[in-house]
Amino acid sequence: MSILSEVSIYNANDCVNNWKRWRNFGIYDPDEHEGRFIFYTSNRDSGLLDLSNEKAISEALDPFMSCQDDSRADVISFGANHWAVGYVDGFSVKVFQPDGKTLTEAFQEVCRLSQQLEDYPVLDEEHFIKIEYQATLDNIENEGSGLFEGDAPEGWASEVFSWLWDNNQGAVENQDDRGGYPNEEEIKEALVALEMLAEDSMEENE
Repeated sequence: MSILSEVSIYNANDCVNNWKRWRNFGIYDPDEHEGRFIFYTSNRDSGLLDLSNEKAISEALDPFMSCQDDSRADVISFGANHWAVGYVDGFSVKVFQPDGKTLTEAFQEVCRLSQQLEDYPVLDEEHFIKIEYQATLDNIENEGSGLFEGDAPEGWASEVFSWLWDNNQGAVENQDDRGGYPNEEEIKEALVALEMLAEDSMEENE
């Protein structure tokens, strides 16, 4: 979703007011975004990678989101809505300083992020791995919580993940950028092996 791959210090002039060239696009306060570059980082259907990169981009641009004078900050959050794709979120970045020639530090940072993404698609691998793991735990809980007659043991999803990682790694590999999706039978096998579920439960519903 991000269009940062199109950005570099060599096409700064093309980035200025890029939103004016978008078709079927309207903006309520065009004067507020004059001289700026607008790009999106996520939408309603974004996967884990976009969400992780969005967090890294937001953190990198945060120092430029405070006003230094009476004008707007060099970076402001920007969002839009569309009947087909729902919402999109991103940023509006001032490209040039008042002299009209010197690039703002904010836009230079956007260019740096663009180059980093061109070299490798993950801006913060540690964070991406973390949310990928958490998404997989959530999927395990959603799929397997009904296997317990009473309350599920504390931490059972993480133990199931560990067992599957050691014994059936494919079951917890990232699927469609939404985390791992082990099915009920795979979760049940792990629970039986971990002695959290009776072995005869494997024969139920056969």
